[in-house]
Amino acid sequence: MEKLKKDTGRTTVPCLYIDNNPMFESYDIMEWLKTNKDKLEKVYGS
Repeated sequence: MEKLKKDTGRTTVPCLYIDNNPMFESYDIMEWLKTNKDKLEKVYGS
């Protein structure tokens, strides 16, 4: 939360960082995930 506040001045969620740029809108996040699902990497234990 502190990083989010420092980076954007906001603490609202959801927020997805993409290439170090925050994306806040749920619809935009869902669309980005759908469009880029083949590029995503599964990370376990993070």
